[in-house]
Amino acid sequence: MPPNQLRKEKQSGINRHIFLISENITVKVIGKELEKAPAVLAEFLGLDKGTRVYKFRRLRYLNNGPLSFTVNYMPISFGEKILRKHLREMIMMETLETVVGLEPGIVEHEVEINRANAMIRQFWI
Repeated sequence: MPPNQLRKEKQSGINRHIFLISENITVKVIGKELEKAPAVLAEFLGLDKGTRVYKFRRLRYLNNGPLSFTVNYMPISFGEKILRKHLREMIMMETLETVVGLEPGIVEHEVEINRANAMIRQFWI
């Protein structure tokens, strides 16, 4: 396998498996909002407490049934470059690489799996 492919798999492989990127998947962009980062998030992103960040929310559907609800937070300098079309067409790692121009090394992210609740249910098709 060429080194470039191996690098890409290490960076986005787990996301591809979780989100099953395929023609059977549709993405509904719920929002792109600026909000004050909670203290824990600001610390994680290396920002000052109270700094505003972009919050992206997406709902993915598999064959018209809800599959996943994704929330991402980004510093303003990254988030302002990301359009709704990017959120519909790419996973966040691809967006960071191709739109923002980052070449992430080791990436830390958290995946939480729960049953859909009323907050998420309101966005279903």
